[in-house]
Amino acid sequence: MPAGALKGRETALSFEEFYRQEFPRMVTLAALVSNSSAMAEDVAQEALLKAEQNWDTVRQYEWPGAWLRRVTINMASKRLRRARAEAAALLRLGPPPPVIRSGPEELDRVMAAIRQLPKQQRAVVVLV
Repeated sequence: MPAGALKGRETALSFEEFYRQEFPRMVTLAALVSNSSAMAEDVAQEALLKAEQNWDTVRQYEWPGAWLRRVTINMASKRLRRARAEAAALLRLGPPPPVIRSGPEELDRVMAAIRQLPKQQRAVVVLV
């Protein structure tokens, strides 16, 4: 196929058409790579946003869908690595400390005591 014909075919493709065509494919691809259907739609949307932001260049490619697949795979892989690292960190940290529930009277006493502290000490107590 002559280069001009290919370029004309690709530039005629609107982003909206590209989006409708590729979104379901990218959701499936992201789900397979990340092993998370919950994450898949977000990854597909993010990859298509990147395509839209670079559409003047992407639409000129011989295979814009291939570019989008590479972006989707990279994003899904990155999220999967991050999720694994977070899970490993949570395992290392162990269970969170128990939350002590108190009644409204005790909360009022604590708040009154905190209000009596100097401003910087109040900030430290609240942030800790």
